[in-house]
Amino acid sequence: MGEVKERRGKDLGEHVGEIVLGIRPEHLEDAETEAAEVLGGAEGTSCVDVETQVIESMGSEKYIYFEPPREQAVRLSSIAEMTEDAEGGAEEDTMGGSAEDVGGNLMVARVAPESTAREGEKIRLAVDTTKIRIFDPETEQAIL
Repeated sequence: MGEVKERRGKDLGEHVGEIVLGIRPEHLEDAETEAAEVLGGAEGTSCVDVETQVIESMGSEKYIYFEPPREQAVRLSSIAEMTEDAEGGAEEDTMGGSAEDVGGNLMVARVAPESTAREGEKIRLAVDTTKIRIFDPETEQAIL
């Protein structure tokens, strides 16, 4: 485990300046639900407050569309263009397109069906930080 941390530190140290952070919708959860408890829940340090724009209830899950926090410089791209899986091939975007297809500069969280989030209201999302990926914006290659 220590070897992985050392490797990650070296990789990040080589990349000074702008980076692109990537996270999949299934790695965000409504911090008020039981499903978020493993991520620290509403009091966890890995949370972000957002305002919901659109909520789609799919029965076994909900999709919450939101604008990225304004204090972050965000460039949204298709996951298929930005990541490669362990075998070296492009990963498939689970939503069938980019957030821009939904209308504008929106991101999406795939949360538990018991979420009580409402459109136009603030919600706290817990982030599974172990699933965050970092990319070099010039080469679009994964750093982590």
